Amino acid sequence: MKNRIQRRLTRGWVLGLVLTFLSSPGHTLNLTPVNDFIATEVPSHIFGNNDRLRASKGAEWKKFVGRLVNNATGSSCTASLVGKDLLITAAHCIVPANYPIEALEFQQSYEEGKMLGRSGIVQWWANAKYDYAILRLATPLGDEDHSLRQRFFKVLSVNQVDHWMEDPVMLAGYGKYFSGSEFLTAQRSCRVRSYSNFFLHHDCDIDFGDSGGPIFINHPQFGWTIVGIHSQARTRNGQMQALAHYNSAFTHFGASYWAWAPSLTKIEQGSR
Repeated sequence: MKNRIQRRLTRGWVLGLVLTFLSSPGHTLNLTPVNDFIATEVPSHIFGNNDRLRASKGAEWKKFVGRLVNNATGSSCTASLVGKDLLITAAHCIVPANYPIEALEFQQSYEEGKMLGRSGIVQWWANAKYDYAILRLATPLGDEDHSLRQRFFKVLSVNQVDHWMEDPVMLAGYGKYFSGSEFLTAQRSCRVRSYSNFFLHHDCDIDFGDSGGPIFINHPQFGWTIVGIHSQARTRNGQMQALAHYNSAFTHFGASYWAWAPSLTKIEQGSR
């Protein structure tokens, strides 16, 4: 079964592989400016100015996010807790899997060699068409912590109204340009520009290593809620474009929760 899945997932990874291998309490975001990784020229994956900020220790949502490291290849992506032992990330971060599953490790809230927790991966499900993967942790890092605080990102059900489409969203990840993949950065206010075929097209600043990073909101009812993941960027002749303003021809995009929430529900119910 795994070999059949892997064969299906070896198709169409040009853009995805490019992105991979260059690879708060209450309602506050608790972000601090990123000072030591600002380049003199705006790179091609940013529209306008660099708006990414470093996530501070007090950010509640920070513990939902971590690095997904492939110890066999040395590459890394970003992944998010969406259950006590389940992660969401980009599928191109783990396939084609010509390495043992034991090579994958999730490093929760990683920062310059330190982390809140770490776990290997024991199982995964991936979708090539929409570039998402759901992974099961060996150790439940989102398990009950005997408090009323949120333990992982809330996932909307597909029949809930998408009010968030009209509001700013946030993106977090371990982008190399912003942090050298050594600490988590986020953009507090970017937007979903369009929605089509289960993809979100957004204008958040991104870099290599951000693949699989959460696109999320602070929902007034549910708290920190993930609405999609970042996975790819449109290019010209294989190169992303440096633009002063947003241009839909070079949008950044990834799978909306509409693409993967039903699969996540089935996995949680043990039917996959």
